[in-house]
Amino acid sequence: MASRTTNTARITLARLNGTAHRLLEAGTPRAQAVSELRAITTDPSLLCEAATSALAGWLDNPIPGKLGRDVAALLVDAGADKATVGDLATQRHRDKVEHRTRPPRPVG
Repeated sequence: MASRTTNTARITLARLNGTAHRLLEAGTPRAQAVSELRAITTDPSLLCEAATSALAGWLDNPIPGKLGRDVAALLVDAGADKATVGDLATQRHRDKVEHRTRPPRPVG
């Protein structure tokens, strides 16, 4: 069974992601959007994790109009470390591409 902290962190990450998407789609002024995200958490590690996930998802599928990159930028404005987010998202993307291009393992 997952720890309470883990569940709380997952809920916070989901709230950050959903709130950032909603704020961007609504065209909320940047300062107000940042304030709403900081009301959810000011924990830089959670903000960084949410931003990294959003950016990595966008790197995997950079469709115009998809908000992942903008969500990441908004979360950076709210307190995620920009360099860390960029590095981690790039590494996750590379790992995913490498995994997709590996030949299948022989069975047996």
